[in-house]
Amino acid sequence: MSPRYRILHFCPFPFNGARWPFAAVVETGGEIRVARAARLPGSECLGGETTADLLRWLHDRLGLVASFDRPPAAFGTSVLLDAPVELPQSIEDPVQWLEENVLPRPVGAAGRGSRRTLSASSAGLQFFTNGNVRPWVKTNFQPRRHWPGGAPRGTDLLPAVHHFTRGGGELLLMEPILPGRIARARDLQDVVTKMQAYRGAIDREPQRARVRTVAYLLTDSNAAHRADLVRHLADAVHWIVDTNVVSERMNLLDTIRQVGRRDTEEFDLGDCEPGLH
Repeated sequence: MSPRYRILHFCPFPFNGARWPFAAVVETGGEIRVARAARLPGSECLGGETTADLLRWLHDRLGLVASFDRPPAAFGTSVLLDAPVELPQSIEDPVQWLEENVLPRPVGAAGRGSRRTLSASSAGLQFFTNGNVRPWVKTNFQPRRHWPGGAPRGTDLLPAVHHFTRGGGELLLMEPILPGRIARARDLQDVVTKMQAYRGAIDREPQRARVRTVAYLLTDSNAAHRADLVRHLADAVHWIVDTNVVSERMNLLDTIRQVGRRDTEEFDLGDCEPGLH
C-alpha cells in the first residue's frame, strides 16, 4: 500500500477561511507518523501574539497525533485535517520528503548545499538506520495500543513516545533529543514532563514487563550544553544516552538488537511489524 498523508492546517478563525499548514499526518506501512513544518507564521501574520502562542502550543504537541482520520481532541476546533493524498512508493522516507518539499520551511532552505534539516523523529530514525537497528524500532508508541499486557493506570492519555522497541518481556520507550535546537535546558520541559509521567507509571507497577524510558541525545558538538541537558533529564528517564559517546551509543544499539530479536508471539505486533519504514 502506498504511503498517504493529510495536511494539518491551523484555523484560529474558522469563519474567515484563513488557514496555515503546520504539520502532516503520514500513514506508511501501517504506522502513523507526523511531519512538522520547519517554519511557523509569526504574530504579525496571525493577528497577535496570543494566536501565535496557540500555534506554537499545537506544534509542540504533535506527539498527541494517533489517528489518520481525526486530529487529537485536545486540538479543539483550531485544526483542520485536509483530504488524504497518496504518495509514490518510490519515496523512501515520506516524512522527510514532506518536510523538505511540502510543508513551510525557512526562506532559502531549499536548494542550499548545506545539510538538510530533519525533525528530531526523522533524525532519530536516520541514527537507527545508520546503526543497523531500524528493523526493530517502531514509531509513535501509544500506551493503550502498544503496552504489553495493557496500559498501566493513568497512562491512556499520555502523549505518544517517538520510538520504541519491544520483545521478550522488555520494552524500550525512546525519545530523541536534538541539543542543537534547544537553546536552554528549560526548553525541554514538555519532554521532561511527558517522560516523568511514563517513568512514574512504570515505577509504580514494577511487576509488569520490564520497561525503560530512554532519552537519547543526537549529534551536537557542544559538550557543555549536552552535559547541561543530561542533568536536566536525569530525574525524568531511566536511561540517558549521549550518542556522541561511542560506548553509550554502542550500548543503546546493542540493547535494541537484543530486545528486538527476542520479540515473540507474546506481543501482537499487528501493523508494527519489524522492517516497516
